Amino acid sequence: MANGSTSIVDFESSRENELQIICFDSSKKQFKFDHVFRPGSDQEAVFAQTSPIVTSVLDGYNVCIFAYGQTGTGKTFTMEGTPENRGVNYRTLEELFRISRERSNIINYELFVSMLEVYNKKIRDLLVEKSNQPPKK
Repeated sequence: MANGSTSIVDFESSRENELQIICFDSSKKQFKFDHVFRPGSDQEAVFAQTSPIVTSVLDGYNVCIFAYGQTGTGKTFTMEGTPENRGVNYRTLEELFRISRERSNIINYELFVSMLEVYNKKIRDLLVEKSNQPPKK
């Protein structure tokens, strides 16, 4: 790692969907998740794992995609990506519209999407231009 830093997160390949945090006293705390993405996971891998959940909105389920972490950890990249390497949001919308067109002779869908940022106890609507946005709490 850069600047002589060490990782405090331990991924053991033998323990699927689990990670360990190495504490300041060298003890370890284990956490289990539905899925753990390794540091080398790419946008395709993340979308492949989340796609069945997010496309379930077309079957009537409510879905929330939530990215959490400190500044600089890759939340925006994971959710938005780049034009060449789209993130979860864009891949999801493409897939929802593809399925919607595929089923158009059977059912008509109305899709409503919100993209919100929660930061310092304030909520910002990412789909509204900043100048027109009233403050929310």
